[in-house]
Amino acid sequence: LSSALGCFVVGLSIGRERGWPVWDLGMIAAAPLLLALFFAFERRISREGGMPLIDPALLRIKRFSRGLICALLFFFTMPFYIFFSIYLQAGLGEGALAAGLAVLPYGVANFPGPLSVRRASPKLRRWLFGLGMGLQIIVGYAGVGLCAWTQTGGLPLFLALFAGGFGQGVAMPELIHSILGEVPPAHTGVAAGAMNSTLQIGAAVSVASIGSPFFVILGGGSGAVAYGHALGITMAAICWMLTGSIVLGLWKQARHRASALSEHARAASRCRPRA
Repeated sequence: LSSALGCFVVGLSIGRERGWPVWDLGMIAAAPLLLALFFAFERRISREGGMPLIDPALLRIKRFSRGLICALLFFFTMPFYIFFSIYLQAGLGEGALAAGLAVLPYGVANFPGPLSVRRASPKLRRWLFGLGMGLQIIVGYAGVGLCAWTQTGGLPLFLALFAGGFGQGVAMPELIHSILGEVPPAHTGVAAGAMNSTLQIGAAVSVASIGSPFFVILGGGSGAVAYGHALGITMAAICWMLTGSIVLGLWKQARHRASALSEHARAASRCRPRA
């Protein structure tokens, strides 16, 4: 697993600077093969009665396996922190302290997000992931990208950052619940570890995959306009990836609800008295 991730992340990270040599492209191409070997090895350990790093039985739980893919895309938020800071410091000439304080509204808004919906009704709770992600994408990240493209600061940027952090705070607990909701109690610890690892993998992969396009767009440019345009396009790419997470999450919830209704209907038909 480490070899697969290393080949993919390192290959993407240094490929642009080295001119995409053959050996670098080979590293990237080898990543899925190494990942397939990892899962084959895990299945072999499981069949022999050993303790695999990721139990294949967990991946057969559709809600859990789909949730991991959703979590992988969910943490494509990581490039925002890095490239927003680069935009502020290299583009606008802000210091490190000012750049850190600028993103503070995003972090602060993460706290009231989950607290504001803790008493939500079960009917509303089904939609909290989509609502939170929608707020994060449409108002938060798209707003930050627009502010960077037009070099706008002040209140509009503050509101976009706050909305993005608030939406993420609402969506994150629902994502965790949807991933672990059907995992047997005996496997909860392993499942939680796999989920946390997936989030970290998503962060590493997103920085590597989106970092190269950012610097390609920037080229040899400098100043607020060049960095603002690069960040604006980067934020658009992040929004697309997060849209994949929200679509997968809502589809997963819809499938789960349809399955529950079908099971309820079958149970009701079995209990119905026969004529």
